[in-house]
Amino acid sequence: PARMSTARLLSPPSPGTTSSLFAFRLPRHSVSQIYKGQRIYANTNLNSLVSPGMYRCMLYADAASLSNTPVKWPFNLLVLDPIGGSGYCTQILAHNGGSGLVGLYIRAEYGGTWSEWKQL
Repeated sequence: PARMSTARLLSPPSPGTTSSLFAFRLPRHSVSQIYKGQRIYANTNLNSLVSPGMYRCMLYADAASLSNTPVKWPFNLLVLDPIGGSGYCTQILAHNGGSGLVGLYIRAEYGGTWSEWKQL
């Protein structure tokens, strides 16, 4: 089968068409930044990460200093904003803690109030 380029996958659909692939907006970044995610630095409160996109915490020392996270080791975070307004988003966190320990967590913000993290 023919391979579709990454740029094609990230381009918007043609006018008058809809696609579930483009159900949320990503901030304008290069393809490399979207794939790798924006870096999460030490002392970040995950409640402040509400802009749609990919994020990543790369260092154990940074992860240990974060607040409102279910884990204390490096992870990737996907933030979805289904209606494009403040106060409503979903965070999905995935990690590989080593030794086969893998975790997937989800939580949502509704009207400024965050749910608890739920492990999937």
